[in-house]
Amino acid sequence: MQNPHYIVEPSPEETQYKCVVQLVLNLELCACVLCALVSV
Repeated sequence: MQNPHYIVEPSPEETQYKCVVQLVLNLELCACVLCALVSV
């Protein structure tokens, strides 16, 4: 049995991956906003 209170540290690769995903989502959001502004 694993200790449920034991917190697993995320690996650097995993953290980097999450960072990249967040960045891509932010870029997509920015693109949507820019497109909306341009089309108005």
